[in-house]
Amino acid sequence: MPKLFKEKKSSGAVFRQRRAEKEKAGKRMSEALKEYLTSHKRRKQDATASEPVSNVASEPVQIDIDESSTSSFKQPISVQEAVNVDDANTGKIPEHDEQPSTSSHSVYLEKTIDPEESNDEEEEREELQQEEQSTSLAILDLSDPANWPAVLTTSLRDALVRRGPAKQKTNLIFPKDAANRRFTKANYKRRLPNGEETVRNWLVYSVKLNKVFCFCCKLFATKVTTSLTRGGYNDWKNLSQNLSIHEKSNSHIVAIRDWNELSRRFGCGKTIDAASQRLLANETQHWQDVVKRLIGIVKYLGRQSLAFRGSRDTLYSDNNGNYLQLVEMLATFDTVMQEHLKRIKNKDIFQHYLGKDIQNELISLIAKEITKHILQLLKNAKYYSIILDCTPDITLIEQMTIIVRFVSIKEGESPTAEPEICIDEKFLGFIQIQSSTGEGLTEAILSELEKLKIPVGDMRGQGYDNGSNMKGKHQENLLSLSGSTVQWNVLKKHIGRLTLKPLSDTRWSSRIDAIRPFRFQVGEIFDALSEISRENSHTAMAQSDAESLSKELNNLHFLCLIVLWYNILNRINFVSKLLQSRSMYLPDVIDILESTTNYLKNYRSDKGFEDLLEEAKDLSLEMEIDPVFPPFVRQTKKKKMFCYEAPDDPICDPAKFFKIECFYSILDVCINSLDERFGQIKHHSKHFQFLYNIQKLKDIPREAVMEYCIDLQNILTDDKSGDADLDGAHLCEELTILAPILRPTMTLSQILAYALKNGFAPNVSIALRILLTLPISVASGERSFLNLKLIKNYLRSSMSQERLVGLAMISIENQIAKEIDFKTLLHDFVTAKVRRVKFL
Repeated sequence: MPKLFKEKKSSGAVFRQRRAEKEKAGKRMSEALKEYLTSHKRRKQDATASEPVSNVASEPVQIDIDESSTSSFKQPISVQEAVNVDDANTGKIPEHDEQPSTSSHSVYLEKTIDPEESNDEEEEREELQQEEQSTSLAILDLSDPANWPAVLTTSLRDALVRRGPAKQKTNLIFPKDAANRRFTKANYKRRLPNGEETVRNWLVYSVKLNKVFCFCCKLFATKVTTSLTRGGYNDWKNLSQNLSIHEKSNSHIVAIRDWNELSRRFGCGKTIDAASQRLLANETQHWQDVVKRLIGIVKYLGRQSLAFRGSRDTLYSDNNGNYLQLVEMLATFDTVMQEHLKRIKNKDIFQHYLGKDIQNELISLIAKEITKHILQLLKNAKYYSIILDCTPDITLIEQMTIIVRFVSIKEGESPTAEPEICIDEKFLGFIQIQSSTGEGLTEAILSELEKLKIPVGDMRGQGYDNGSNMKGKHQENLLSLSGSTVQWNVLKKHIGRLTLKPLSDTRWSSRIDAIRPFRFQVGEIFDALSEISRENSHTAMAQSDAESLSKELNNLHFLCLIVLWYNILNRINFVSKLLQSRSMYLPDVIDILESTTNYLKNYRSDKGFEDLLEEAKDLSLEMEIDPVFPPFVRQTKKKKMFCYEAPDDPICDPAKFFKIECFYSILDVCINSLDERFGQIKHHSKHFQFLYNIQKLKDIPREAVMEYCIDLQNILTDDKSGDADLDGAHLCEELTILAPILRPTMTLSQILAYALKNGFAPNVSIALRILLTLPISVASGERSFLNLKLIKNYLRSSMSQERLVGLAMISIENQIAKEIDFKTLLHDFVTAKVRRVKFL
């Protein structure tokens, strides 16, 4: 809008009057600041001494979940901003390039802001930007001058002075320029006329820019006289001459004086704003202590797989969840949490850090720290295998678990001790599966490995589960009668030792648990069913079901099936328990599988069927029924369709029919399943078989050992690049030397530790590491599903995928979560989201 009237130029008297008013306003502000610093410290001490811990809060305190409320709070402003507020009242707007003559560190002034009455949005925005800039000091890498901003604020300059010039690493190699010259460590020293040398502690080298700077001149020089102060110096040919000229200049001497003076004042705590710095340090320590306790609460709930939130998000109210309940409990005994809740109640702060968003951030930070630790272990191990398994969660979303198996090598307690070999299987997370096809699963796996930066080329084994094909379609059993407490009491009255167990979709061992009561208490179960079917106190439906089930039990055919399945499942369950051990070796697995297969093959014989009939007849005598198979109904004769077909002679003997159609068929399926499911293990074991017992290689001809080693080299060679993990000829030489000196009882892990300690068999070490990395079973994947069921249940079905993966990571890898350092999490917390409260 154009001006309608020409402004009249103010006289000199008016300017002098305004300047006098400004000086008076600044003096009043300085006196008010000193009075505040003294009174605030006294009030804090009096409040701490007068308030007991038990009087934290007695009424519900509403928590703003989105943490965006700004109703009334104490906002940190700097001394310079305080002067600017007074200048604004006089109508003078300070220039942007004005710098305060003294240090202007932030202090906490009681400045209450009412959003309904305050209309000065520009001032609030400037204050927020200054707070974010001061908070971002923790994010900057101050060790390299290249990361310093062009305009250094007072707070950043003070932080650099406190830190001092960064020291370069001793093993740093300085790059050469186009003239084949480079910076050398000799430039850090200055030779005096008498031949002595002094250290140029003011000279700093920027790795990022390959330039040198003068530390003190860049911070304190008023004039830019050389590139050492401005953008850095990299004329290595003339560096020595220019350094000598620069360190003798007057501006450099003045900058060194100012630097040493400020460093000395910081050391003895005698800076102008030392009092405000102490208040700020106390406030920073308070917030660090608060966040430490909140992280501890998150770790505790996550490791125990407990729920965080309740039906309310209000302090000191019923059903407000475990998270807030633990906060309230800590406040009862802990002064730090007591002070935090008191500030929330009095509305002194609005960043309470108790809402769901902060919970998610802390969960994510802890989970990322665990993942980072696992990835570092995986990087050190190099070779790994993946174990994959899928299951639907409570919301019927298909979740795929990813487990990595690798060999960790930990150094011994002493230099002469052997390293400790650990076979680790670590959880990396759950992935939502959109397509269950082979192509869809492959894309999901490769995408996750790429996101985690895990090289696919180092993968040496894969383990998958086909257990979904073994799920039964019909799971009806006697537990259908347990819906009524009256019927359940009847079952408990007759069954004293073993109780009936249901089937489980994820736990294969539940089948043997379900059939064991029938094998040893079938008579008692039959009596309970008979009692329920006779008494009229039960419903007609229950009586009908009990009568039908009792008729099924009351024949030899059913008893033979009970005995048959118990003998099969009991032996396979024993093998399954052994295979779930992470330390199980592949040769032992092969022996166990062969033993189980031989047992089933021997059981599939006439003698095995006779033993089955004897056990079933003993059960029939216990139940007082005839030990004979029920007679056949009349069978229809099959019509011949072609002349070359043989005549169809039906089996008329019930015992023979059961033997062929049930006994042999069930055992054939079990034997074929074992051969099919573990055929890959047997196939891969052929290539590593000669490593199962290295001690016996001394009795094998050298030519045969060489053939085994060359074959293993070919298996471990990349088809595209042609790179091999080991050298077959060298492996043969190492095995020839190693075999005679090993003890006969040494395991593969002990042999690997021995080879690593002595360091003379690198190819043997690589071969054993790969062998121990191969997965034996997918038990770790199935165990992760137990945590999935605990975390995402029907009460927590709306949980996000990120929160689910984070809580699962804390719960499954709880030992790693226990050892996480709070300082690292605090730094990550600040880095992830710059906040108006200073943590570091």
